[in-house]
Amino acid sequence: MTGNAFDSERDPELGALLREYLEPSHHAAFVQQVLGRIRATDSSWEVLSRWARPSVAALIAFFMGAAVWFALAGNSETPATLSDAVRPGDAPAPLFSRVQPDNELVLEVVLER
Repeated sequence: MTGNAFDSERDPELGALLREYLEPSHHAAFVQQVLGRIRATDSSWEVLSRWARPSVAALIAFFMGAAVWFALAGNSETPATLSDAVRPGDAPAPLFSRVQPDNELVLEVVLER
């Protein structure tokens, strides 16, 4: 075969192989092979039943993993407010209050880090 798979020129090696396999002497065997594969195809329900087993197993594994994650996450202490959830542990509470913090406090926190 040629080096370029998208070449528009005829490929003598591929042509010879096709002629060899599709000659009239092999015609009956080729037809039998094609018809055998057509008859051997599965119905849509058979294909779906093969897909269902791994899908159900994956679904069960997902729900078990989610249950374990929720069980482990449920043991931690949940913060009372959103500001408690996003505030670092060592930051002063007035920095995250609703009132505007004092500029000196903000500078103090920034300069300490």
